[in-house]
Amino acid sequence: MIYNTQDQSHYFSDICVNLCKGLCCKPWWGIIAYSAGKDGGAGAAQFRAELIKGMKARCTRIMDAYVTNEKPPRRLFKPPQRYNLILKTVRPTPAGFTLDLIAMFAFECLYLADDNTCSIHPARSAGRDIRPPHCAALGTPGAIEGGKGFCRIIHAAEASQNAQSDERDKAVTMAWESEKETSQRHYAASKPTVEEAVDAVMGRISEYMPQTAQVKGDGAAQAKAGRNDPCPCGSGQKFKKCHGR
Repeated sequence: MIYNTQDQSHYFSDICVNLCKGLCCKPWWGIIAYSAGKDGGAGAAQFRAELIKGMKARCTRIMDAYVTNEKPPRRLFKPPQRYNLILKTVRPTPAGFTLDLIAMFAFECLYLADDNTCSIHPARSAGRDIRPPHCAALGTPGAIEGGKGFCRIIHAAEASQNAQSDERDKAVTMAWESEKETSQRHYAASKPTVEEAVDAVMGRISEYMPQTAQVKGDGAAQAKAGRNDPCPCGSGQKFKKCHGR
């Protein structure tokens, strides 16, 4: 067996300490899903600036939220090591489009000990818990997926508690390997700055910009469009305000 499961009260903590060894904290991924819209004739440069501003604001929001439960509170994170912006979908609107985005920030906790365990865990501080609520809830057995405290590795351990020891160990190890591979993949795709993370998706976003869109059809379609007709490029704007400039 990989873990000591004789004492069930220590089963889940044993997994964190002996198997995971800081997997969820090095890096700790701050992830926010949100939508951003573009209407009107704003160009790619202006929209890029808005995306950068939005990512920086969300990064600050995470850093401000994750502080120790003491007075004065201390932040858990320095600025992220890496940034990632994932474009999930683009939804056209009459005047532009709406993007469904996922912003990802790779933080490293300031309270991660040399052995990759939490140095402010109550087990290390005589039961005193100064961790933020989300940290304190992390790995809670029975937590619902998508809810506070959910951990796929602990979920696999909880779901397989009554299985044979080798089957239980296999399920937990597979979950750990999957989480590690996912974290490594996101880290490899990430960028060292917010600006580079935004630029990595701007090429796809620019396809929906009236200023860079290609007019559908041949030149004849453009020639036939009246100044007040919808632009043939499909931007939703009048031809005179788009490709008819």
